[in-house]
Amino acid sequence: MNDRPSDERDRAHESVRALASRVETAAAWTTISAAIDRAPHARLRRRGLSAAVVVAALAIGGALVATLTSGGRGSSVAVSPSTAPALADCALPALPQPGAGTTPNDLAGPAVNALKGGAVLAPFSLDGGKFSVSPPLTGAAPVVTARQAECAALASIDPSGSRSPLGLAMEYGGAAVGYGQVTIAPELIANPAPNLMGQTNQNTKPSMPLPTPYQDRPAWLVVVKNVLIFNGRFNGPSQGVSIPKAGPEQYGYLVFVVDAQTGSDALMYAESQPGPGAMIAAYVSVPVEQISVPWTLVSRSPNGYAGTIDATVLPCDGYPNPVSVDATRAAVGVVVQRPVGASCGAPVQVTLPLVAATVTSDLPAEIAHDPLGPAITSDSGERTPGDPSRVLRLLKETDNGSTIHMTAGSVVVLPHLNGANPDVSSGTSSDPIVVGGLDGSAHNAVGEFRAWHAGRADLTIPTSGCAYPKSNALPCAGSWTVHVIVD
Repeated sequence: MNDRPSDERDRAHESVRALASRVETAAAWTTISAAIDRAPHARLRRRGLSAAVVVAALAIGGALVATLTSGGRGSSVAVSPSTAPALADCALPALPQPGAGTTPNDLAGPAVNALKGGAVLAPFSLDGGKFSVSPPLTGAAPVVTARQAECAALASIDPSGSRSPLGLAMEYGGAAVGYGQVTIAPELIANPAPNLMGQTNQNTKPSMPLPTPYQDRPAWLVVVKNVLIFNGRFNGPSQGVSIPKAGPEQYGYLVFVVDAQTGSDALMYAESQPGPGAMIAAYVSVPVEQISVPWTLVSRSPNGYAGTIDATVLPCDGYPNPVSVDATRAAVGVVVQRPVGASCGAPVQVTLPLVAATVTSDLPAEIAHDPLGPAITSDSGERTPGDPSRVLRLLKETDNGSTIHMTAGSVVVLPHLNGANPDVSSGTSSDPIVVGGLDGSAHNAVGEFRAWHAGRADLTIPTSGCAYPKSNALPCAGSWTVHVIVD
């Protein structure tokens, strides 16, 4: 609920500056920079809602979500022996038919004609030969299946956490799939997009490998349309959403490639595209695959809101912390981020915090397990209705000194006072048994307090939580307190 701290915003800008060399004009950089400042608030980032930074990520073909990390408690207890790289099957979603051309932005061009689910039918290249594919060698047969390659592609995201082949395929005319001999320019392999993984749900960062060469290498390709959308002035005085027009030999492809023999060494190739007055250069990145892993419920907190689970992960996985109950059903999926076809050691168990789907909810009495394997479906559908007596209330500076009534299970969010330092605890409860932080403590750094039991308590922001030397705003006048009665 709090505004993004300035130093956090600075780190985000620094991350994107690392990609600025791929955006060739100041105008394009301005578009990206402005979008960073509109990034979502702290709790929304923690819940994995990165929509407010999609404009910035799109402007660089997949660049940025502000880097936030927190680790779970891990153990070194092995669960089972390590396995060789392999890709899993999955239930593929229904996608539009490539080449149908239902909208002007649908997937089209040579990939649609050359990739029909098997061997490449005709060679084609992108960006003057920086990416090329030709039919496989005579007698060559892939070990990895078409389904496995497509499952891995649709479960993957690029280093920003925002470029999803699944989302692009569903919205822009499906995916073209085939295998052949792939070559990617060595200079792109040597200078990949920065790996900023782990920001989508404040998870721990996966350990990602460096890209490996693709020189006439047998590989599967999954091609989707990479539509870049820019917010703001573009080719005219009006403000709004704009989609640049591609040149005659530009197709707007995002190409997922993976070694057809081992199921490893996956890359994403983003074709160059026009931006707002600038060309966005072609680049490669190492994608991360999202995998739903096994978990076991360990404990529930007495207050009903939280608990702990044990999850089975690989040493190179990034995993969510905390894990949330699905918003649409009484189920949990622990979706980790890992290299495609990873072989990084024996699985281990980590103990992770589990929280309810919303701050006013409780853990379900019975918790189902989401399907295991490549995570290619989103938590969509009708959200489970909550208890209407439980509300989320945002308090204001003007509530200082007032008395408010709450029902058990309701949540209040304290204001960040004028000039307040967001890096220090923003509130304290006089009786956390009655009203306390979501973890049951008396303090909460983001100012979220839940009513647990009937009674009375005061919520106070001390004077120290009001003075922020880096702020240009006027300092606050002393502490801030509200009196809470839980009915």
